[in-house]
Amino acid sequence: MTFRSLVSSLILSAALAASAHAASQKETSKDWTTSVDEVNTGEDLRKTCSAWTTAKDAAGKDWTLKLAISNGDVLPPDGYPAIVVNAAAGGLPKGENQPASFDFGDKKIEAKVSGDGKEAMVSNVKATSLALLKGLAAGSAATLTLAGKPTPSLSLAGFTASYRKLGQWCGFPTSDVAK
Repeated sequence: MTFRSLVSSLILSAALAASAHAASQKETSKDWTTSVDEVNTGEDLRKTCSAWTTAKDAAGKDWTLKLAISNGDVLPPDGYPAIVVNAAAGGLPKGENQPASFDFGDKKIEAKVSGDGKEAMVSNVKATSLALLKGLAAGSAATLTLAGKPTPSLSLAGFTASYRKLGQWCGFPTSDVAK
């Protein structure tokens, strides 16, 4: 192989690798940010869509409430985005099926989470996930209690627009949550 053909092969390989990651988009709606990352696998276009809001606790540490779903997952209305809580300071439940509650002011929903101490994922049971998502869409703020530790109040301003954007980008209906 000549030097010229080697360079041509390297440039072609780099171009193909770059085209595998097709696009990334991000939008903000009030206190929520929504993003989509697209990856062309060569067989199909995979999209990972997420939306999140963040609040600081009294110590100035970040807490994040995030939704995530991929167009390769089971999509609504058969399955719903994963709901994850992140705590920069840690202190979240460790292990599986730990109790959690979501307080929307006038409504409280109990759930189970699995976590590693810094992140806790709500068990994605269809009925519970749908109830939580409807609570997020209807509320103005949410406070979660995980392992007896409350989060700071997390704003829900912009949640509905962000959820609709998740549906638009990842290809699922949103009318059962975002009226």
